[in-house]
Amino acid sequence: MWPITKKKEGEFILPLAPYVLQLEEKQTFIHIIEGLKTPTSYSSTFKKQVHMDTSKLKGLKARDYHVLMQQILPLCVHTLMPRGLAIICMSQVF
Repeated sequence: MWPITKKKEGEFILPLAPYVLQLEEKQTFIHIIEGLKTPTSYSSTFKKQVHMDTSKLKGLKARDYHVLMQQILPLCVHTLMPRGLAIICMSQVF
């Protein structure tokens, strides 16, 4: 993640990290969560908590966040990220 210098003296660009999601990837992530079906009493219905206009999850309870971080997020990371980066991210989760 080193700055890239431009042709002009003193100007540089800071590139985005490879794990930063673009808009299309964020929408794919939200669609995955929106279509997720879980067993009864496992977690609340994520479809009700997804706000597509702002691409955010709102109104989740502590158990929902736990399920999201522990089990759903690794699946989404594996789906959205390039293969090498997904393996690195998932190995750090477990």
